[in-house]
Amino acid sequence: MTTHTEPIILPEILIGEDDFQLLKKKAEQAGGFLAEAGEQLLEELSRATRRPQADLPDDTVRLNDRVTFRTARGTRRLKLVLPDDADIAKGRLSVLTPVGAALIGLSSGQSIAFKTPSGEIEQLSVTAVER
Repeated sequence: MTTHTEPIILPEILIGEDDFQLLKKKAEQAGGFLAEAGEQLLEELSRATRRPQADLPDDTVRLNDRVTFRTARGTRRLKLVLPDDADIAKGRLSVLTPVGAALIGLSSGQSIAFKTPSGEIEQLSVTAVER
């Protein structure tokens, strides 16, 4: 079986300094079943452009924002939160998940490929960000 893979081009992302410090600490402390998501989040943080929190554009995904995004499975609207506040049944998505780590720092209109827990590569596109 031949697999054709194209290079994945990652979008430019922005992150506020306050979110960066908090998320870096949480990702470094992630263990057990969260360890892989912690690594994914650290990768995203390492390539992000950091700015003072107040200087981020309004359409940049930050912690505690409501984000509407589209994948091949449909459109979702979730609040991006820290792991202790996560409850997918109540629409709160942990930043220490593959989707959560992919969303942080994106802006409305941007897309990114991410690895699902089952190992598949999926694409998501941000359609709206609400404070």
